[in-house]
Amino acid sequence: MPDSLLVIRNEQMKVFTDENERRWVIKCLQADYPEDTSAMGAPALGRLVERAQAKAHAHGFRDPQEVRKYTRVAFLLGADFESDPQLGWARQILTSRRFKLPLSRLRALEDATLRHLSKGMIERR
Repeated sequence: MPDSLLVIRNEQMKVFTDENERRWVIKCLQADYPEDTSAMGAPALGRLVERAQAKAHAHGFRDPQEVRKYTRVAFLLGADFESDPQLGWARQILTSRRFKLPLSRLRALEDATLRHLSKGMIERR
């Protein structure tokens, strides 16, 4: 068998890696939010994760844990949370220069998201 048949190109490896990351993120969301993900349906969940994954990468989040955290926020707030005028605080966190590490930025975003959602639950009571 010629060696050229065994070469995996960088583009092929990226597709393989992205797909594995997507599957893992979907499983994490399904484990954390079984009812919501089930109600959403597999095709819609897959599209949300793929879109969030692309946006996470555009923000420079490359580590799978970073992508998972970003996708979790997109799942909780909506896929277009960054452009939602009512969620300007999220955009501020994403664009702030005060965070040195991507994971620190995402932890702050995740914490603010949970505070925002818990505040909404208290107001509904």
